[in-house]
Amino acid sequence: MTENDWFMKQIKGVADIIGTTLRLQIQNLDLGQYEDEEGRLINGNHYLQQVLEEQRFAEAISFVEEQMKRLPLHQYDLLVDWLISYLRQLDFSVKEEHGFYEGYLQELERYLKEFKW
Repeated sequence: MTENDWFMKQIKGVADIIGTTLRLQIQNLDLGQYEDEEGRLINGNHYLQQVLEEQRFAEAISFVEEQMKRLPLHQYDLLVDWLISYLRQLDFSVKEEHGFYEGYLQELERYLKEFKW
């Protein structure tokens, strides 16, 4: 094993720990209720997970942005960090299909964290 391989494994290990921590903290956020297309109220946490799994990313991003008005700022920032981390960890082909290049993700993060009232 070369020094670079060892170093990359260390970085990946730290990234995995951070990702796990963010996931656990996100589970504790109350994302309220969301009214679906049929008028049913569903848990906001479940809705976000569903649209991400179905690769309906524009809806997920819009839903997260709406949370700025509901959540305390530190919780909203945590949610945005989680979303950006999720998008960064998508398979390369999915990121390419949706245009989730690093520059776009950085700009999206800045946009979502920009204070809007």
